[in-house]
Amino acid sequence: MDQQNFNQSSESDGNIGVERLQAKKRSSFAKLLVIVLILAVVGGFSAGAGAMFVKNYLNSDEPAEAPVLTTQPAVQTNTVITGEGSADIANIVESVGPSVISITSTVSYRDFFNMERTAQSSGSGVIYAVNAEAVDILTNEHVVADAKEVMVQLKPDQYFKAEIVGKDKSTDLAIIRIPASEIPTEVLSTVKAAPFGDSDQLRVGEPAIAIGNPLGYNSTVTVGVISAVDREIRDKNSLKLIQTDAAINPGNSGGALVNARGEVIGINTIKIASAEVEGIGFAIPSNSAVPIVNELASKGFVSRPYLGIYGMEINAETAEAYDMPVGIYVRGVIEGSGAEAGGIEAEDVIISVDDTRVETMTQLSDFLNQKQIGDTVNVRLVRGGRTLELEVVLTDANS
Repeated sequence: MDQQNFNQSSESDGNIGVERLQAKKRSSFAKLLVIVLILAVVGGFSAGAGAMFVKNYLNSDEPAEAPVLTTQPAVQTNTVITGEGSADIANIVESVGPSVISITSTVSYRDFFNMERTAQSSGSGVIYAVNAEAVDILTNEHVVADAKEVMVQLKPDQYFKAEIVGKDKSTDLAIIRIPASEIPTEVLSTVKAAPFGDSDQLRVGEPAIAIGNPLGYNSTVTVGVISAVDREIRDKNSLKLIQTDAAINPGNSGGALVNARGEVIGINTIKIASAEVEGIGFAIPSNSAVPIVNELASKGFVSRPYLGIYGMEINAETAEAYDMPVGIYVRGVIEGSGAEAGGIEAEDVIISVDDTRVETMTQLSDFLNQKQIGDTVNVRLVRGGRTLELEVVLTDANS
């Protein structure tokens, strides 16, 4: 982790401790009832409101629905960050900074002598939901991938074990959770969620503030601008990201990219690591992250329709050199997938899907993302010089 050219700057039991929490509630219920009655007499607190308060308090032991992440609507602002406006940055960091936390993952591996060893890697995360049940944190998938244990530092010298709720390798996003019953009241009372902004409203040149824990230095802040939006980066997956010149270093992964209104508009994910390159980092846009986060929170994974192939792009130069059509070369077919059932074979070259020309894996992915699991698509391909059309039923990539 954190050492490649594209440096990726680096199950769950929500009922843990519920009995302890219930015991606390039973012991304090009488006090709460007295408070409700007093409020009804001196505070204009109606009996109906009091009853609703008691009902909500008692029902909070019931399993809560997964927290839903939303974005703030963009508002007009004249904020300009200059030397004189540095106090604005300080206020933003003071507000959002505590919601960006440090994550330490312990992973196991085999050494040269096949002995099992453990190693630790660090990253960052953004608290996006806090309730009576848990503290939910958004981070990068590569920060917690293959982790045997995940520890979160909510406060200086205050470490808590977190559970992985769900993760999605394709978008490099993951959710981890700390049961509220495991956090002391005095700590939990100070934990707050960060507001998320509308990344679709970003403009090139506006201020960008990166907050994270690079190299283990907690709560590090770097400032720059939005260098580009919808920047397509191809690593193992093709992602459309926000580009910024705010310094993003190993350990910043999963941290927050914040706008001048103090809203999280991106999750820092990768940087270009090269002696010839400086000031090019990337973040996952908040509007891209929100639906993924909500799906991960509700079921632990993301459902995606897919053909079921391992593909490689054939561009015009390669096509001319090897006398092949431009398109997607099928390197292999996944067993049990729609592609296998539909008759697609290795060495086929896919040239279109439902009459939509596809020349890159990104184009194919963008097309499939508009479909639903179970949809039937018409795949046109070239096999041994012959053009064939096959019907393929899209299956779930995570099934």
